[in-house]
Amino acid sequence: MAVAGAGVALAVASLTGCTSGPPATPATVTVTVTAAPGGPTTVTDEQLESLTAPAMCERDAGQLVDGRLPIDESEGATMLATDDENNYLWDQSTDPKGNPSFAVAFACHLGGVNWPHVLGFYGPRGDLLTSFDFGSFDHNEHSVVTSIRYAGGVFHIDWLTYDGAEFGPCNQTKPDEMSADFYLSDGKVVWADYEAPCSPGD
Repeated sequence: MAVAGAGVALAVASLTGCTSGPPATPATVTVTVTAAPGGPTTVTDEQLESLTAPAMCERDAGQLVDGRLPIDESEGATMLATDDENNYLWDQSTDPKGNPSFAVAFACHLGGVNWPHVLGFYGPRGDLLTSFDFGSFDHNEHSVVTSIRYAGGVFHIDWLTYDGAEFGPCNQTKPDEMSADFYLSDGKVVWADYEAPCSPGD
């Protein structure tokens, strides 16, 4: 049985297990992007690769270098998430005055374990506004964003969620396919039109 819903989430939730810790207050890093006359902000891969990544995997927010946090490999990694074709997972508002201007998915791992993806929301100048940890949504070990599409004032996100054996709590033989629309209201992440294969406990 499919389930749909809506709600308001904290910017980043602190959970037990494989979830991100509370965000620190990093120094602000602004990435200058170019606005086409009369159009939305134009964002390039190079600009994405130097954004401020949200706090995740028990690490503070920090500026990316070539799409990754500049930390030793022994400490794990925080990076821009990619799809099966190695394209960065992000999209931008078609409204030149839209705020957030664009949303980006991030991946991280710690101790050899991949943690749930985190969605970062950015202003027109590339400043990090807030973020959303998919681990706070699903409460599963892994949540992997597969697509981000902007339409009608919201960012539609598709993602997969599963535990260690790649079994979703609904399908039990493969990851569960989830989707919801995300936007900001008074600086908080809001989600709507949530769809999942089953209700919790089904």
